[in-house]
Amino acid sequence: MSVNPASVTNPPAQFPEDFVFGGATAAYQVEGETRTHGKGKVAWDDFLEAQGRFSPDPASDFYNQYPVDLELCEEFGINGIRLSIAWSRIFPNGTGEINPEGVQFYHDLFAECHKHHVEPFVTLHHFDTPLPLFEKGDFLNRETIDAFVDFATFCFKEYADQVTYWFTFNEIWADASNTYIEGTFPGGVKAHLAEAFQCEHNMMLAHAKAVLAFHNGGFKGKIGVIQSLEFKYPLNENDPVDIKAANNEHVLQNQFLLDATFRGDYAPDTLECANRLAAVSGGTIEILDEDLEIMREAALYNDYLGVNNYQCRFLKAYDGENDLHHNGTGEKGTGRWRVKGIGEHVNKPGIPTTDWDWIIYPEGLFDLLVYIKQRYPNYKQIFITENGMGKRTEEDAYRVQGRAGKGIIAMNITEKTGKLVCLKVSEGNEDLMLIRDDGVVIRVPVDTISVISRNTQGVRLMKIDEGHRVASVALAPHNDDEPQKGGEESDGEISNANADSAETAPSDTAENSDTPEDLR
Repeated sequence: MSVNPASVTNPPAQFPEDFVFGGATAAYQVEGETRTHGKGKVAWDDFLEAQGRFSPDPASDFYNQYPVDLELCEEFGINGIRLSIAWSRIFPNGTGEINPEGVQFYHDLFAECHKHHVEPFVTLHHFDTPLPLFEKGDFLNRETIDAFVDFATFCFKEYADQVTYWFTFNEIWADASNTYIEGTFPGGVKAHLAEAFQCEHNMMLAHAKAVLAFHNGGFKGKIGVIQSLEFKYPLNENDPVDIKAANNEHVLQNQFLLDATFRGDYAPDTLECANRLAAVSGGTIEILDEDLEIMREAALYNDYLGVNNYQCRFLKAYDGENDLHHNGTGEKGTGRWRVKGIGEHVNKPGIPTTDWDWIIYPEGLFDLLVYIKQRYPNYKQIFITENGMGKRTEEDAYRVQGRAGKGIIAMNITEKTGKLVCLKVSEGNEDLMLIRDDGVVIRVPVDTISVISRNTQGVRLMKIDEGHRVASVALAPHNDDEPQKGGEESDGEISNANADSAETAPSDTAENSDTPEDLR
């Protein structure tokens, strides 16, 4: 056997032993059961219902299916998972009365994580302020800051033995920008720059107070915050007005929040730009001296920064009125971002974009990390907590998973060709055990290679022929009168769908989804 000398002197790069192969979730986006089990309302409930585009129930039904999901995490080598605690599942009204069922749910969830050797990284707020607090102004109202700190402190105490890694907030910029600049979140308005800055400051103050509660409480573990960051480039790097436009949005999204995170205050260049932009929309930013005292102290105890990064931006100067349209449907080229006083988002020739008009330029993440290292040398640790892109392909795939006896079955089946990409099933099982979303367990003989997956309208059935291609796809609606619940077994009559009369099931692929990519 010959050996390539290069492979000896330059062995393939290896991930370090402590590398976290993680996945990320958010309570409202995965749990389902948004109005049951004692959970209080959030603004998204009525907002999405009125919008009529998609529903948070059942989502991926994580509230009921998390044991299966975590078993799959272990099976596929995922050793860390970002979870968020739904504030209104613990405090239905944001303050006051506690929901014991919600408290116990997260105890059970964290226990299941550890059972499967999947470390939970827990976020305390992921776009889901309880409705009574939201209606009072959300984080523009300082009462919400105190309520959040009380909620956070409760969680630190309650789950002290189960959670080591905490994040206070997910994506403060997304909360501020989608509510007060692009207007795509509940109660949203457009181009209110002063409110956007105020939201960012108040949420960072809430973060600082929670960090101090964690530190002063003597809790074991680590704590930090997740920021949504995008590096900003001038379209013409030699044009002063383009450079200024890029810096304007850089301060608005990145530097204002990172100063608050690592300095605990705002540098003079940050404040000059922030105050100038706030004035464009006719407002000011309230920053109290006592706020900065708290934030400076808390900055000493930030254990890490989570960076969510999906793209960078190119900007050019813009002198017109506000013109904003969020591309949340994947209709390429429809997004517009022109903000008075800041600048205009543009595409740079030669750099591709996704169908959602997101720039594909991985160098942006590198430049962002270099910027953080140079400006904030006191940082301790950085996690890339979200990263990726949404893209349509000719063979958008959906995944089907279920239980096979004591083992796991997982499949990837391409939508266009029907080709079976992969099949994993434990050996020695005569029957395939699949759990339907209403709790019915269905026994399917392995030799038929039929697959059933959850669907909001019922169950999806697929038969795979000997050539490993999908022979039929059908929707079988739930029988509400069916008595077999909670793990009782059915004889598999659902698996005997007639291929000649089968309806084609709607795809769960990105091609047919109009979920906004920034709802993450």
